[in-house]
Amino acid sequence: MDTAMKNLRVSVIMPVYNGEKYIADSVQSVLAQTFTDFELIIINDSSTDKTLEVLRRFKDARISIQTNEKNIGSGASRTNAINASTAEYIAILDADDLAFPTRFEKQVAFMDAHPDFGMLATWVRIIDKEGKPTGVVLKDRTAPEKVPATLLFHNIFACSSTMLRRSALPENPFRQETMPVEDIDLWL
Repeated sequence: MDTAMKNLRVSVIMPVYNGEKYIADSVQSVLAQTFTDFELIIINDSSTDKTLEVLRRFKDARISIQTNEKNIGSGASRTNAINASTAEYIAILDADDLAFPTRFEKQVAFMDAHPDFGMLATWVRIIDKEGKPTGVVLKDRTAPEKVPATLLFHNIFACSSTMLRRSALPENPFRQETMPVEDIDLWL
């Protein structure tokens, strides 16, 4: 990795498996951020479609593409991306999701202002297969102190909207043995 990129503020991690239809738009939504002090680590989980071909079209030094030798799933791929990352904040974005242009700017400002928070998540606007808003917005207003109890009943955080503080992460963030609820396991 380039020496100039070692002190970045945000590492964006993006697992992808057979995402050729959406991956270009997802990557472009990261590159269009108003906050530019980031690296984008994409873990290609042994895709069998043209995902890798689409990714190779991007010529941006902030993008790192790694390919798993075999398909290991999104949780293990996220953990591998976190282990390869360098920044103090980890932003997750799945390969079929889009980030608003000011997402990282607003999330970094919040995390900087609230050092006692280990993670945050945003509301989510649902889009259809063509990328058009459906009109549905997932909004959760659970008070921080009530989050652990609420998570026992349902997940209130969309993984692709989260930003995590590296210092708050356990050694193995997305534990395979907790599949398919490895994200809830980490939030708890």
